[in-house]
Formats: sequence, structure tokens, C-alpha cells
Amino acid sequence: MWYFLLELLIIATVMTSSADGMKTSDAGIKFIQSFESCELTAYNPTGKEKMCTIGWGHYGVQPGTTITQEEADALFKKDLAKFEKAVNDLGLVLNQNQFDALVSFAYNTGPGNLRKLCRGRSLQQIAEKMTEYNKAGGKVLKGLTRRRNAEKDLFLSKGSAPTSNDQHSSGSKKSLSDIALEVKAGRWGNGNERKRRLRAAGYSDAEIREIQIIVNRLMKSQKRKK
Repeated sequence: MWYFLLELLIIATVMTSSADGMKTSDAGIKFIQSFESCELTAYNPTGKEKMCTIGWGHYGVQPGTTITQEEADALFKKDLAKFEKAVNDLGLVLNQNQFDALVSFAYNTGPGNLRKLCRGRSLQQIAEKMTEYNKAGGKVLKGLTRRRNAEKDLFLSKGSAPTSNDQHSSGSKKSLSDIALEVKAGRWGNGNERKRRLRAAGYSDAEIREIQIIVNRLMKSQKRKK
């Protein structure tokens, strides 16, 4: 019981730190819980972990720990807030289904694998790579394969539109030259904001670098004309 009380003391801090940004939908919560059984007594899923798991997949309790259903649900909310923050911190422009899918992915694999999955990739590339995270101890597991496929399907399914005009209504990417002209005109913002918006629109880091090269050429050409 003392452990659970300690956990509750930091829930408010975790929830506050993720107060801004998107939240998991009710459907997303049900999606995650459909893959996580709720156990009210601590267990060691592999028999090799130093600490045990309890509740909705909450890791880090001592053997023999027991909790109530209410306590399990409180721990789930705390863990969910942590992984929501991890997804929001990526700076991607996501619809609700994409956000829910990445929260589920992070809940199962951890923030480190989430960052590895998304770093330098477009949304389509993220979806394609997601299914590769289906191994434990180097072995492919049916349960992980099923979860990754479900997360990919959710990620690619129709959801609410992103709250940004970065995605083109035609659904196709403009040429790098056209985007460079827009960047030069200031339509994509500056610095990290520009990178975030271009990535969300489906441009890879290599394409973003090429766009910047084109912009630099345009700027030099403009200066020579003056």
C-alpha cells in the first residue's frame, strides 16, 4: 500500500506536465486496454525481470504487491499521461487515430523506441516501420505482431483532420522546388517549427535538406540580381 501512495503523490506532477497537447481518446484507451490484461497481484511476465508488473501493465513493483481495481485504474492514468507526453514531445502534427496508435506503441515499447521509430520519418514511413517492433529477446511473438498490425491499421485509418494546414487537401506532396518557394515566402515558419511542419506534411529529413539547398540558391540568385 505504501508503494501505491507514493505513486499517487507524483500523479499530479505527471498530469500537469502533460496538460498541454493531445490526449488519448476514449476509443484509444479501450484499444490499449484490449491488449493489456489487468492484474491486481504483482507478477513477473518473463520470470527474469528485477521488478514485477501490476494493474494495466504497470512495471516496477515489488513481488507480492496487491492493489484494488481503483488503484490499478489510477496507475493506468498516470502511465498514460507519461506516454501521451512522449508522443506530444515529438512535435508531429497528428490526427486522433495517429496519436492514439503512437501512445499505444509507446505504452508497450517505451518512449525510447517511440523516438527511434519516428526520428526523421514521414507519417507513412512511421506506419510502415511500426510492424518491425514485434520481437522480444530476438524472437518474433504472435501477440506483438498482432498488436503492431492493429496499431498500424489504427494509424492509417480515418480520423479527425490535423489541426494545421500543413497537409495539402489534394493528399499529394508538392515538388521540392514549389515547397522551397513557399519556404522562402515564409509560409512554413522557421527553424524547428519548419522542420516539424514539413515532416508532418510527409517530407523526409533528406528532402528537407534539399529544400533548404534550393532556398539558399534562390536567395543567392536574388542577391545577384540586386
